[in-house]
Amino acid sequence: MGKPSRSHRVVQIDDFPACMIGYALRWWRDDLRGMTLQAAAQAIHRDFSYLARWERAERPIPASVIRELDELYGADGRLVSLAAILPELHRYPDIAEVAPFARQRGR
Repeated sequence: MGKPSRSHRVVQIDDFPACMIGYALRWWRDDLRGMTLQAAAQAIHRDFSYLARWERAERPIPASVIRELDELYGADGRLVSLAAILPELHRYPDIAEVAPFARQRGR
């Protein structure tokens, strides 16, 4: 028998910036730096469960933490810049129309 499936929350278009920064944080931590949640959280003096929630976009992440993680991961300001630009996407509501277009082209 396989693992029980996790329940996934429904993501709204307004969640997009938080999901993107969460994905970026996890990518830098895990894929690029090979750090565990526990090691990263300990380095910034936070509980690992907070970092996990930030990566899953379940909680708003403070700008100060993004700066700390940017420095820890050696991202050279990329995470800070991403976090700064993502909220601007709310100004472009037609971005949501990209996904249906991509599906039509793939037929």
